[in-house]
Amino acid sequence: MTDSLDELEGFSKAYFLVDRAGGRGMSITFWESEDALKASVERANQMREKATDQAGASIQSVEHFEVALTVG
Repeated sequence: MTDSLDELEGFSKAYFLVDRAGGRGMSITFWESEDALKASVERANQMREKATDQAGASIQSVEHFEVALTVG
């Protein structure tokens, strides 16, 4: 079982954002295609749960969006 996002087929990049003062965080992942995203869902859920358990954190929501515009 892989423990790294970059080992999942179709993974492109990820950003991990934190609000240190508020004690919150967010991750955003990008995938080469919607099919790659769908294929990763089960493994990504496992990885997410493992990471939050180790950090003593909780998952508030998981949502999927399509990139409509890239600037820069």
